[in-house]
Amino acid sequence: MGIRKYFLESEYLQRFIPNFSYRDYQADLAEYIMNALADYNTTVIEAPTGSGKTLAYLMPVFELGRKTIVSTKTKQLMSQILNKDIPTVSA
Repeated sequence: MGIRKYFLESEYLQRFIPNFSYRDYQADLAEYIMNALADYNTTVIEAPTGSGKTLAYLMPVFELGRKTIVSTKTKQLMSQILNKDIPTVSA
C-alpha cells in the first residue's frame, strides 16, 4: 500500500490537518512522487491550486528522507511550506 496508507487513513492526517479528507488524485500523485524519489528520478509537478500538491510531495520526501528542491511562484507560498506544511508533515 505504501505512501497511499497515510492518505487512506484519514484519522492520521486529521490529527495534523483539520478537515482532511481523502482524495484519489492526491494519493495518486504522492504514489507517483514516491516512485520517482525511490528511483532517484527527477520529476516536475503541475496541478491546480488546492489539489493537495504540497502534502502529496512532502509525505514521500519525509518518508524516504530525501533532499528535495521545491520551487514556488511566490515567496508567500514558500513561507507557507516552510512555516506550516513542513512542520505539519514532519510531526
